[in-house]
Amino acid sequence: MTGTGVPVSPSAEQLAHLRARVRACFEAGALASGAEVELARHGEDFTELRQDPFMTGAYVRAARALGRTPEPRHGELMASTDMGNVSHAVPTIHPTIGCETHGALQHTAEFAAHGTSEGADRAVLDGALALAGVGVELATDGAQRRRLLEGVARRSREGARP
Repeated sequence: MTGTGVPVSPSAEQLAHLRARVRACFEAGALASGAEVELARHGEDFTELRQDPFMTGAYVRAARALGRTPEPRHGELMASTDMGNVSHAVPTIHPTIGCETHGALQHTAEFAAHGTSEGADRAVLDGALALAGVGVELATDGAQRRRLLEGVARRSREGARP
């Protein structure tokens, strides 16, 4: 029997601990059943998402100006993700925007069917406009622009990797 799984956790440290626990569980199950277990890692670990507070605030302001009522998520622990890896190298936000799905869960055919609605089109446009608003605030706020550019230069010198 073979299987594939990807453990996720709120932080890189917790992910390492979780990975050790998962390994121990599989090894214990194999020992108890007389089976053999072979575990292999594929790809890079994903690290926790670090959202930039200024960029998050700019997104919230821009979304509100469009009539949206976003929930600020800066500081909220997010599971490890490939975007988390990016956020350790450059200032990042990972905003979401809602559209009416009549209760359909994400990653289902029913959810996908709502992706062609007028409300979904509005969400795409509003999301793009809100992200553009972030760019405008960053471009017009000299202190924030310097902070971001200095951070990028510093991480580049340090060879930033998550």
